[in-house]
Amino acid sequence: MNKKVLYCGALCLSLGFFACSEEDTESIPVSPFFEITNPSSISLQEGENDTLILATHLDLDSLKLVCQIETEGEYSVPTSFSMESVQRAEKDKYYVILADAGTEWVYDQQAVLSCDDPQTGETFVTQPFNVRKKFFTGLPAVCIDTPDGQEVTSKEDWLKDSHLRIYNEEGALSYDGSMSIKGRGNSTWTAPKKPYALKLDEKSEILQMPKHKRWVLLANYLDRTLMRNHIAFYLAQSEGISLEWTPRGRFVEVVFNGKHRGSYYLCEQIKIDENRVNIHENEPEDIDGGYLLEWDVAYDEVNKFRTPVFDFPVMLKEPDEEDLTPAQFDFIQEYICQTEEVLTQANFAESGLYKERIDIDTFIDYWIINEVTGNGESNWPKSVYMYKDMGGKLKAGPIWDYDYATFGKAYDDFHNLRSVWNRQLFQDPSFVQRAQERWALLRPEFEKALEEIDRSADLIRLSAEANEKLWPIGHSDVNGDETLSFQEAVDKMRNGLAERLEWIDAHIGDL
Repeated sequence: MNKKVLYCGALCLSLGFFACSEEDTESIPVSPFFEITNPSSISLQEGENDTLILATHLDLDSLKLVCQIETEGEYSVPTSFSMESVQRAEKDKYYVILADAGTEWVYDQQAVLSCDDPQTGETFVTQPFNVRKKFFTGLPAVCIDTPDGQEVTSKEDWLKDSHLRIYNEEGALSYDGSMSIKGRGNSTWTAPKKPYALKLDEKSEILQMPKHKRWVLLANYLDRTLMRNHIAFYLAQSEGISLEWTPRGRFVEVVFNGKHRGSYYLCEQIKIDENRVNIHENEPEDIDGGYLLEWDVAYDEVNKFRTPVFDFPVMLKEPDEEDLTPAQFDFIQEYICQTEEVLTQANFAESGLYKERIDIDTFIDYWIINEVTGNGESNWPKSVYMYKDMGGKLKAGPIWDYDYATFGKAYDDFHNLRSVWNRQLFQDPSFVQRAQERWALLRPEFEKALEEIDRSADLIRLSAEANEKLWPIGHSDVNGDETLSFQEAVDKMRNGLAERLEWIDAHIGDL
């Protein structure tokens, strides 16, 4: 099929963009001359093209086609894609070839074909269609624009009046709204590749995750596989597990002020909410719950205390510091401290009083996840979350922060037996027996995580390759895979998990 050379004639046909709401196109009649017959969405890859099929009785040999976009009533040449050629397929059918211009990372633009009637001068349009460009890795793209292109330099101060656009895997715009952004993390904030906290101006669903304002972009800088947090979350969401909520997340690409910043994990922030940690949200008069706590050596929240026996650092995440009343603070501090005192009594196992204060299945399943993943940070403790609902017991979870020194070799011991209160709990034979029962129940489900590692690796392979070029890990090798290829690191992680499951199988009876 020969490419047509088109000349200007009586009609001028142009490809123009409109913000095509019903109100925009109501006054512009649909063209009697031609219509688009193929699906109303064109998908372009980096530097490649796609075809729009045009049915018309007009002889396009005598027309000049111009690709234009409309911006506030004025026309200009599009920078995102161009029209390369028009080719006749058969009588009354033409192929309009559109090609990505390689100037933008991702886009989803609504367009129409328009022409002027030479008799009346009236403009006609076809039905709207979309021209989309997927991100080249095949992952959703999170595009962040800050005022005047400012960098995010603070963990404390929100950079307001920022904008967020999210495109799904197909390149379709799935979210477009205003927000604030700031840095997050402790040691992770010191890394070259920064993690971020996002606060939307309005509660919104993001990539099919339930509505909320608060979201997190995990950088996973030290994780060659980029998936340690995801697989830990996957394990904690296993069927039959007692952990009531675990953050959901999606692998994404981040484009920051027009520049690709690499592969990130967009996930839910741990917050009290009906779609997250679903417990009572305290009013000032409420005392007995709900409370969200974090045990962490950073000890950097305003409302915090240390336990009386083991001197553990406990911080109140919610209610927020501006909402927490002195009576509420006193209540939860007393509840935690009394629980620790009950656990350290000489006859605590025989009395069993501690079981009236903590939900033992959640504590056991939390311990199991740490053992399976090889996460030892709860020994510090670090990023250990607990919560208490109104009138309820203290529960362990949600899990958080599994990108550091996890999924390694099969340790030759249970390395979380002394973390937080486990040093006491595992002295109770009934607690040990329950832990063995929980392992037997959950063990078959954990096997599925091996397949999830393979699936995730295939999903993010291109993303991981691009990310490694942007963010080589450097001199830190906490996960033992810095010098490995992506697939070698994935294989090491998968083998480490498989070996760990087998080791626990062999030794769970020795507790």
